[in-house]
Amino acid sequence: MKHDSGYNLVALFNKGDERAFRGLYQQLYPSILVVANKIVSNTQEAQDICTDSFIKLFQTSEKFESIQNIKAFLFTLTRNACLNSLKKQATHSHGHKQLRYLMEDKEELFKDEVEAELVEMVYCSIEKLPKKCRNVFKMTLLGYSYEEIADHYKISISTVRNQKARGLKLIRIALLNEKDLSRALAIVSILISLFSQKSQN
Repeated sequence: MKHDSGYNLVALFNKGDERAFRGLYQQLYPSILVVANKIVSNTQEAQDICTDSFIKLFQTSEKFESIQNIKAFLFTLTRNACLNSLKKQATHSHGHKQLRYLMEDKEELFKDEVEAELVEMVYCSIEKLPKKCRNVFKMTLLGYSYEEIADHYKISISTVRNQKARGLKLIRIALLNEKDLSRALAIVSILISLFSQKSQN
């Protein structure tokens, strides 16, 4: 099944096709997770909330016209769940800082969705990388150390570094062909940000 065939994917999902649901999950999960993690600032909690949102998507009887409609549905579910979580944490010491999100306007929420769209583009670029390079790249973004990745794939640490560097190079080359320069720069910025966040964890 081709994930870039958005209409077919949605049409199949509307008919209850589980493979279509898995396709949507793989395509949309990264961007939905970005929004959740930005709100709750807790990776595990954000993952749990996202998983719950996708379960609700699978269980809904609502019919969708496009992937954008499905994405909007997931954004709404996820954002509401995150805000409910923050309200429950309001009495805790770390809750006050996070509760700033409860007061943000639609413009700020829109910015989060735009950032999520860019992250989705980043992950789409990663999916186009050669298999070995892609595997190393994904584990790096998930926060695994060079040593852990090397041990997992039974390769040397230098190979891990080389594959990561290769991945970055290939993505940069792909972005050179991007007609929208501002979007390309935004994608690079998001990619750098993702690596920075993982290296600090």
